[in-house]
Amino acid sequence: MDAVDLFSAQWIAERPGLDVEPIEAWGRLKRSAHLFEKALSQVLEECDLNMSEFEVLSALVRLGAPYETRPTELTRSLIITPGAVTARLSTLERRGLIARRAHHEDGRVQLVSLSANGLRLFEPAFDRIVDTCSSILNSLSVEDRRDLHSSMRGLMSVLDSSAQRRSQKRLSAPSS
Repeated sequence: MDAVDLFSAQWIAERPGLDVEPIEAWGRLKRSAHLFEKALSQVLEECDLNMSEFEVLSALVRLGAPYETRPTELTRSLIITPGAVTARLSTLERRGLIARRAHHEDGRVQLVSLSANGLRLFEPAFDRIVDTCSSILNSLSVEDRRDLHSSMRGLMSVLDSSAQRRSQKRLSAPSS
């Protein structure tokens, strides 16, 4: 019995006949994500990074050398607000992990690049993150991992489509 089973039993006692399967799925997803993130955050702390910093560095490294992009691209990639990107970049810049500069062709455009220090800090942290993820997931059978990935991919597809429809509705709604 896990924490979600306990919550489900409480809901059934409070609302007999309630179909708890939907909230069990949500509860397990939420709890698993929280526990996963907690384990990864602890690893990052040992590597002198936090999750927000790691996510920015990771986005830059994924782009490949020269590990450089515009802040607006980071906003899209990280799915956070421009203000949040600015705050993260300021912290990383103060730490010497990234640099900001004007684009050589258009001085109005700012570029963000990963510094050598940023790459040196990121690489072992990334390896430890991969190892931690592997360790957690390897607790499951190969078949369970395959089912997990398939189920999560399907759920993400449903949620992404739903979010896209809501966004299109907002854009097409008459403004008041």
